Amino acid sequence: PYIHPVGWCEENGHDLTPPNSYKNPSQFSWDVYLKETKSVAAPARAFKPRPPNAFKRGMKLEAIDKRAPSLLRPATVVEVKDYQIKITFDGYPEEFGYWVDDDCPDIHPTGWGHKT
Repeated sequence: PYIHPVGWCEENGHDLTPPNSYKNPSQFSWDVYLKETKSVAAPARAFKPRPPNAFKRGMKLEAIDKRAPSLLRPATVVEVKDYQIKITFDGYPEEFGYWVDDDCPDIHPTGWGHKT
């Protein structure tokens, strides 16, 4: 959800920060930049729209503990924002929680650990 085709910022009213090496940042143009760098823009069809985040506060899941990656722990979704969720590990203080993308490979449905 955070990677977009060339021209997306202009079409959607967002500021685009040119590369640090660009000579005149206030005059940035994709057409000029692509010619100067002999580059080709990724086609818009390469960017697939992502379905909305289906997680809700209070949902339970299993998650890899970043501090101890060999451990899979029961966790709870405590916050949802765009395509990210904040999880906390059940039985641990909230400061051990962290944000992950909703498609992070380290989160799994309940029961996943027993099945694998």
